Order: sequence, then structure tokens, then C-alpha cells
Amino acid sequence: MKKVEIRELGISSLVKVTLYFSIIPIALMIIVGVLAFIVGLISGERAAIVFGMLYLAMPIAVVIIYGVTMAIGGVLYNAFSSKFGGLEIFIKDKE
Repeated sequence: MKKVEIRELGISSLVKVTLYFSIIPIALMIIVGVLAFIVGLISGERAAIVFGMLYLAMPIAVVIIYGVTMAIGGVLYNAFSSKFGGLEIFIKDKE
């Protein structure tokens, strides 16, 4: 087994991975928002229209909040891993 230490993470890679993992929740929020908005328009229910509009705006907030959070986490990881050491993983070679 080989021991490998991760000393630095690419910030852009972290943000991309975060976006990839948020695709399904974002798609679900958009679907719920569109359906609620359409139901609100058909029924004349103002609360459903507002609910639908909020769910259509929520994916933008999710992308911004998750992206910024992961970028800050990556910067903190890089700062602390250079001082205290990074994440150690063990890799087993297949024969």
C-alpha cells in the first residue's frame, strides 16, 4: 500500500464538483417552482405564485451559497494543510 498526502485542493475544481452535486436538487427546485407557479396562475392563488417564484429563484441562491462556501473551505484547507499536513490516504496497487 502506498501512502499519499493531499496538500492542496484546486478551488475551481471544488466549485465544479459542488455544482455537479447540486444539479439534481436544483432541477427539482426548478420543477417544483414551475409547477407551483402554473398552479397559482390557473387557480388564482397568490401564495402559490409567490411560492413558485421563490422556488425559481432559490437555485441561484443555492449555487452562489454552495460555491462560495466550498471556495472558502478550499482556501482554509490549503492554508491549514500547508501548516499542519494534509489529508492522508492509502492507495492499494491492484495486481
